[in-house]
Amino acid sequence: MVDVTALAGAALALAFPGILIAAAACDLARYLIPNTLSIALVGVFLPAALVAGLSPESMLFHVLAGTAVFAAGFVLFACNAIGGGDVKLLAAAATWTGWSTLAPFLLAVALAGGLVALVLISARLIWSGDGPGRTGPLGRLLSPGQGVPYATAIALAGLVVMPRMALMDPLLTMIGVGNAP
Repeated sequence: MVDVTALAGAALALAFPGILIAAAACDLARYLIPNTLSIALVGVFLPAALVAGLSPESMLFHVLAGTAVFAAGFVLFACNAIGGGDVKLLAAAATWTGWSTLAPFLLAVALAGGLVALVLISARLIWSGDGPGRTGPLGRLLSPGQGVPYATAIALAGLVVMPRMALMDPLLTMIGVGNAP
């Protein structure tokens, strides 16, 4: 017999990393994060929180964490320091982390962003100039002067902090990989 709760927990636990990875792939390919992915990440939060057994107060604090990140990101966007898609994805992911994992998540985003930037700078120096393979997504990604596809850093950070997220532990426990006894 199929355990519907475990199946729901598995699907919801996979939604967070799956959407982040999809956003990173889109950003790498086109320097664009579809709004549908950020909306989906926020949209799946409520069912995940309900299945995980979060209290209404805890859910509210998760939403407030995402809102605070969106507000700070809006200021950075207005200063032309970060892209709008990055702000929306970061805020949607922060809704999942909540306050308890927000600081480690943001630190991981910053570190992963630096790593992604270093890799891109190195690759751009190695493969600079015109030649075969300089068209399409890879050519655009390796072109000097292009930005950093920051959804990659957001996704890496999300994967790093995911096991520590209060929301994720009950979902992972349902499928036998969480920290609960």
